[in-house]
Amino acid sequence: MDIEFDARDGRVEAIVVPGEWKVGSLIRGEKCGIVIPWHRICKIGEHVILVQLEPGDLLED
Repeated sequence: MDIEFDARDGRVEAIVVPGEWKVGSLIRGEKCGIVIPWHRICKIGEHVILVQLEPGDLLED
């Protein structure tokens, strides 16, 4: 898991969770992840992250 933040004010903007691996990315050694905007996160638990999403909210990294 990764975190994206605004370096100017230190505010968290999104989290990046592991996504599907793609054949080309494995060969090139690239990480794949799903970017979840921080304002869409409802609750973070030990094993689960609850999110409320609208169409188009998720971006693949």
